[in-house]
Amino acid sequence: PPKYLTINGSKALEVQNPLHSSGSHSTNIFIAEAKEGEKIVLICSASPSKPVPKIKWFRKNTELLADASKTLVNKTLVNNRHILYTIDSFLTLYPKNEEEYRCVAEHPGLSKTLRARILINIFRAPNVPVIDGYKNGDIVSFNEKLTLKCSSTNGYPPPSVIWLRNGLEIDRSQTVTARHDVINTLTFIVTAAENLAQYTCQATNLMTPIPLTQTITLILPAKISIVGPNEVPLIETKDFTCRIGRRGGGKLWFNLWFVDDIEITSTDEHMDVIKKDNNSWIVSSNLTYTITRKEPNTIRFKCIGYTSAMKEESVSAVHKVNVILLMHRNAPDLPTLLGIKDSWVSVVAGNLLKCKCVSYSGNPRPHLIWLNQYNREVRLPVIPISAISSLTGSGVSSELVIRAEPQDNGHTFKCRVLHPALDKPYEISFKLTAAIEVIDLLIHSFLDDFGVQSVT
Repeated sequence: PPKYLTINGSKALEVQNPLHSSGSHSTNIFIAEAKEGEKIVLICSASPSKPVPKIKWFRKNTELLADASKTLVNKTLVNNRHILYTIDSFLTLYPKNEEEYRCVAEHPGLSKTLRARILINIFRAPNVPVIDGYKNGDIVSFNEKLTLKCSSTNGYPPPSVIWLRNGLEIDRSQTVTARHDVINTLTFIVTAAENLAQYTCQATNLMTPIPLTQTITLILPAKISIVGPNEVPLIETKDFTCRIGRRGGGKLWFNLWFVDDIEITSTDEHMDVIKKDNNSWIVSSNLTYTITRKEPNTIRFKCIGYTSAMKEESVSAVHKVNVILLMHRNAPDLPTLLGIKDSWVSVVAGNLLKCKCVSYSGNPRPHLIWLNQYNREVRLPVIPISAISSLTGSGVSSELVIRAEPQDNGHTFKCRVLHPALDKPYEISFKLTAAIEVIDLLIHSFLDDFGVQSVT
């Protein structure tokens, strides 16, 4: 019986090109390539056998008629004694789509039929790439993690799919899925620099003389802020400015001011255009407001700006103001250091030192900060140095914690008191002496019974 089947192919009978196999002969899977509608001849060949095997062709699981193919039988003399027969079956096709054909050989000496399979791939340009994860007109947020997926389908050979940012290539990593579909996924954190950035997905293969592209333009939301005092005495008039800016996206519109969620004015006619060019808008609106009540002691100003004339999209900002009474605005007492005498302290290197700075009275309450030897504020609660403030009775305290190191010797630390009633902040300081611990050693020497000296 025949031992194996192979399938070869050619674009014409007179030019026969063996197809490349996608696996070993045990799988008998072959691949052919052709342009759409182009003539291709498949040749199924059985190894020498006797008698002549019967060859059948199938399109997937449907058997073709016998006259769909032509058969050629040749005699082969083996060892000058035995005559064996080889058979070639020719199937001519003009494929327009990807197709699968099978060749089956039947022989009385075989318990199972021999099979070979060939996949015909049609050269074609891919579809225009599709971008998922963002569509033009959407607005993304600052620091948002954005994932853009570009897919190109139905192309053969599988296309090359790359990402470009503002015309420059940034990524060509891709994954080929079933049926030659290709995906390239891009993930990044949105920063201010991404506003109006153009991301283009480009797909190309042998059948695309001009790259196929799809482009999106990222739009970040407009920025809005309110500028004004944080503290206002009762019965005083203050100015507040609401400013909104955006790079690209068209005109910006102000509409409403609110004080404690109550609308107080419409400012469309009072909007000032600070800057306008092809890519950016910056506009502002001013509000003059008189503080006429002390309750509640915090007033909430809110400004709403619309980014479209139809008021479909908006941004807002909130600014809180503390109301103070001048007659009760008192300076705090001078600060005191607890645990420190004579403005200096000594601590063994490696040990912790805790020092508390306290300032009593004051309306509003004072704000305490610690400054290190470089005159920089100590903020983070992390050893070897930290500072944490808290309310204590009628005052405010701030505790400084230091793990002394030898290099800290001679450094000065300051406690600074800040308060709106003070023209100049209060300060109190101490100097640190970092001592190195000395260990006394007592050495004993003696002779044992054998005259050997020992030291302990």
